[in-house]
Amino acid sequence: MTKADLIALAERCEALRGYSNEIDVLAELALFKPDDDYVSVRANHAGTKVVYTTASGHDQTYWAPDHTISNAARQKTSASLRAIAEEMDG
Repeated sequence: MTKADLIALAERCEALRGYSNEIDVLAELALFKPDDDYVSVRANHAGTKVVYTTASGHDQTYWAPDHTISNAARQKTSASLRAIAEEMDG
């Protein structure tokens, strides 16, 4: 995602007045950080779940974490997205 994409996603998150699975998926893709267990993440074909790829190359499909379940969660997610955007050049 570009800096503009992250800021736009943060704005969408802030504008929500309820839960959004679509934004939960997009936020998880943007916020994901590879580690020793999971090396990448992508949306499933329908865009309704996230697919994590393990270090051993296996895919595991899950519902996205609840980034938009409450106002506090939306604020935290938006702040995290903006922080990542600020770290980017351009």
